Amino acid sequence: FGVMGANMQAQGHVQMTLRMVAEGLNPQAASDVPRWRVNDVGELIMEAEWPESVIRELEAMGHTPRVEPRDSLEFGSAQLIARLPQQPDTEPGKTVAYIGGSDTRRDGQVIGY
Repeated sequence: FGVMGANMQAQGHVQMTLRMVAEGLNPQAASDVPRWRVNDVGELIMEAEWPESVIRELEAMGHTPRVEPRDSLEFGSAQLIARLPQQPDTEPGKTVAYIGGSDTRRDGQVIGY
């Protein structure tokens, strides 16, 4: 996978990894979840798609999140692909399947061949 976008790259990579590994999301679902980032001056920036309850909980903990407009380009763009686990009844080395995700924040698509 990759997440483009200046200092959002490393933050986006962490978010995609956690979503796929810890939460078990597929590449498209991992890409679709709202993102956050810490900007160059240490401010917490959130996508507008975060539920209001999450923003309020962060404020209650002492954070001052800034919510960006829905069309913000502050959160990079992700393209992901994952190899599906081989099924037990499949001959080793045969029949491998992949799934992918393309960020709806930009143009792009996943194409198999």
